[in-house]
Amino acid sequence: METKAQNHEVRWQEFHQLMRLIEKAGITVTDQQANFLRELSAYYTLTRYPNEKGDQLKEFNKSDSFNLLIRTEEFFNWLQTMI
Repeated sequence: METKAQNHEVRWQEFHQLMRLIEKAGITVTDQQANFLRELSAYYTLTRYPNEKGDQLKEFNKSDSFNLLIRTEEFFNWLQTMI
């Protein structure tokens, strides 16, 4: 029988990993885009579950946030052309 923790991990892999969602949608991305989506998924984990990663969020400053926002917007704009 699957435990709650195992079920959570399966659901995490299924719904919160952006590359997994891209693959399920059948969208092909470049290596650079794939790396960005993995990076963005990792940041999501840090912000959604801050206690699990310790002080890593403290190293994330305004400039980092802005850069990530710009890159996310660029990817989102590209993605809209694919669907």
